[in-house]
Amino acid sequence: MRNIIILSIFISSYTVQAQQYVDSHNPDEIKSLISKNSETYGFGGADLKIGDIAGNRSLIIGGSGGVIVNRTYFLGLAGYGLITDNEIDGLIPTATTPMEKKLNIYGGYGGMVFGFTLWTREPVHLHFPFLAGAGAFEVVDNNFFNNNFDTDFSIERSAFFIGEPGAQIEFNITEHFRLGAGVSYRFVKGLEMVNLDDDDLTGLSTNISVRFGQF
Repeated sequence: MRNIIILSIFISSYTVQAQQYVDSHNPDEIKSLISKNSETYGFGGADLKIGDIAGNRSLIIGGSGGVIVNRTYFLGLAGYGLITDNEIDGLIPTATTPMEKKLNIYGGYGGMVFGFTLWTREPVHLHFPFLAGAGAFEVVDNNFFNNNFDTDFSIERSAFFIGEPGAQIEFNITEHFRLGAGVSYRFVKGLEMVNLDDDDLTGLSTNISVRFGQF
């Protein structure tokens, strides 16, 4: 149901964008988002995401930066990391029967971020980012070694692919500073681990973001 709602939001938003386009009716014109008459500016910002990962309420922080074209479309790079100390009921592989134990998970993801903003000049407007990239997670036993120097031991790790569409309400605090709040949904695929699967990392997040730039 969540996936249908998110998809509906994006389809509706792209429909609005299409309605705003005015065709010049020049048969020789090649339509493009970036042309010699395009306005291009830069932006940077930070994001805070709160959601469930492997049954734990989790905090993910990171940032993004890139370019804005015609004050509407944007393209850049983003990266995020899990900062909460998440604990799971895990298994440690052994020569005989796997041993059950409390384990910790660490990781992050990043990639290309792109999207558009509707009614960008208004004090309150809509912002639609989409991230496509990859990440990696690791399962660690924080009490594997009984010494005072290094107690951590990596049980397993795996990379994965991720797609994360989002929708935000954004506020123009000043001409060059924006504050946003909304939701995003992580679609994770390709995780190959004993203690975690794709569904453990897939899920909804509530987001708060700040952006600086020439909007």
